[in-house]
Formats: sequence, structure tokens, C-alpha cells
Amino acid sequence: MITSERRNVSKVLDLLGRGGPSSDPWSLPDTALVALASPRAIDVLRDRMAGSDRSEPVQNAVGLILRGVAAAPLRCGGQLLGKDLLTMARDATWFPAVRHSALAAAIKLSADPEDVAMRLKLLRDVSTGEVGDPVGDLRAHLFHELYPGQLAPEEAWRYVPIPVNPIIAYQLSQSSPKHCGQLLDALHARATRPDPVWDISLNSLAWDLLARAIAVDEDSTGIARMYDWIKVAAFDWGARTWNSDADPERVVQQWLADHPAIQQDLLVEFLRQHEQEVDMAFEAMEYRRIVFGAGHPEGFGEWCFRQALALSADFENAARWLITCAAEQSRHSMSPEEWLPAALRRVGGNPVLVDQLKGLVANEHAKLRRYRIQSIMDDICGHMP
Repeated sequence: MITSERRNVSKVLDLLGRGGPSSDPWSLPDTALVALASPRAIDVLRDRMAGSDRSEPVQNAVGLILRGVAAAPLRCGGQLLGKDLLTMARDATWFPAVRHSALAAAIKLSADPEDVAMRLKLLRDVSTGEVGDPVGDLRAHLFHELYPGQLAPEEAWRYVPIPVNPIIAYQLSQSSPKHCGQLLDALHARATRPDPVWDISLNSLAWDLLARAIAVDEDSTGIARMYDWIKVAAFDWGARTWNSDADPERVVQQWLADHPAIQQDLLVEFLRQHEQEVDMAFEAMEYRRIVFGAGHPEGFGEWCFRQALALSADFENAARWLITCAAEQSRHSMSPEEWLPAALRRVGGNPVLVDQLKGLVANEHAKLRRYRIQSIMDDICGHMP
């Protein structure tokens, strides 16, 4: 038989569950609900969990008690078990907010290894769709509790929804530099699968991870791995970042500018890997914009020239692109009419570079002819009545 105290608790919960005379029960702060973690309120909660009534007042009342339990778990006197609440979190007959409150209370009540395993199982089931999570609160809360303690960076992505939940994105972006690198490694592996899903929220997260990952010692990272990281952030997931307004991109570009040898090695790595691609020249210009966004190192033009000579035997397209960059950089110190003949003498009998330089010479002559013709036309038009 229900005691007088328990009956009073039930009445209060009914009032709150129905919204009270003028308030929304879900707007009450958690601190105001601590008293609902009393043993008597827990008795009421267990009765309603076991019942079949899922009316809105009942759902509201149960949700309020659960929030009180999460705010003051020690007041429950061991009357609630985390596994019971995790079972409730799976039950789609409860409102999403109630299920989320049940999960929060379950986490606060127990750190038992068996309960932790049940949380991991719930996260897997939510991620695969076996357990519904229409708002995304369950997945976000579980991920927040389990990463990185029970979820390694290598397996974290399987639980990240697309678009990326903001709570999960923030959690990942605050990972240690080492974990950020491991997350980028795993994201790169996912990008190599057929038809990866492109999404701007994932693109933004990848830049955040990259900005932190570059703090890892570059000697232990390696050029090939860092190249993969930049490729993930700039090319693989979502729209490319066409400007440098994003803070993470500026951080990355400034770090690279402070490490010019790595800048140049990354460019060579890109050219080698994209040698056979039809649009290699366009992609290379975009990659160059990203890697050298904070400026080119001193002597970049001469470095391009020497790299073109070194790569021409095995990487013809890369060599052509590099010698073109060298010609472009030369404009800062001399005219094309001065630089191109000298460059032809330096490449000697290298057929690839001679051909490319002759093409550049022809382009310069064509531009000069167009300029002269335009000047003549302007002069004629200027004397016409």
C-alpha cells in the first residue's frame, strides 16, 4: 500500500508532469530536481517504468525524476540499477528526452564494467540503427562518455554520424595531438573506400584535427603521413576550402611556413602521387595554395628548377609543372626574355624541360604579339573622330 509520503510525491510529480499551473517541466534546472532523487520518488519511478502508461504527464514525471537522479545519484540509496535504466534508454515507447535522461542517470549511477560494456553495445546499436535515436542525444552522450577511454581513435569514426553531431565534433577536436593524428589516419583509410560521403561538417572537423595534429614531432610523423593528413582535410571530405578565412587552415599554413623543408617535401610527394592524373596541374596549384598559403620560402623558384631537373626522368608531368613554377617565380627578379634563354641553357639536352620551356617562350611571344596588336588598335581608336 502506498504510504502518505509516497502519495504526496506522486501528486507533485503529476502536477509537474502536466506542466504545473504555468510552467514547462522540462525547463526546470537540474538543481531544482535534486529532491526528486529521494527513495520515495524512486519507488514511484519504478512503478511507472514497470507500467504501460506512456501518456505525456507520465513521461514528463519520469523524465523529471531521472534528471533528479542524474543530478544527485548518491541520494538513491542503491535502489536503481544502471542496467535497468540502459534498458529504458533503448525503449522507443519513451520520449527521446526521457530516454536521454535515463542514459544520463545510468552513467551517473554506475561505473561497473558490465554497465560500461552495455553502454558500448548501446552505442553500436544506435550507430547501426538497431536502436532509434531520432534526436541524436543518445549517440552524442554515449560518445562523450566513452571516447577516448573505451573507444580508441582508430575505431571512433564508425560511431560518428554524417553530418557530424556538434557535440561529437567538439569532443574529437579536443583530442590530444597524438590522437588527432590517429583520427586523421583512420579518416584517410575511410576516404579510400568506394564512394566516401562528402560533408562540410566533416571537412571542418578534419581541419580542426589537422591544426592540432601538426604539433606532433615532425620527425616521427613522416612526410607521407603528413601528406595524407592534408589530403584528408583539403580534398577528401566535403568542399575544398577555397579561401584562408578558417582559423585551422591559417594555423596549418603558418606551421608549414615555419618548416620550409617540409613544405617543399610535401609538394614533391603530391606531384609524385598525382603524376598520372589528367587534371594534375590544376590539383597541384590548389595543393600549392594550401601548403604555401602563408608564403613561399626564400629561393623557391630555384628549388623548383632543381626539382624539375631531378624528377624529369621519372615524373615528366611533375617536372613540367615545376619548371613552369620556376618561370613564374623568376618574374620577381627578371623579365621572361632574360630568364627563359638562360633556363634553356641550364637544362642542356633534357628533352622534357626543353619542350616545356619552348612552350613557355611561345606563350610569351604570343602575349607580346597580342599586347602590340592591342596597343596599335588603341592608338587607332584614339585618333578616330
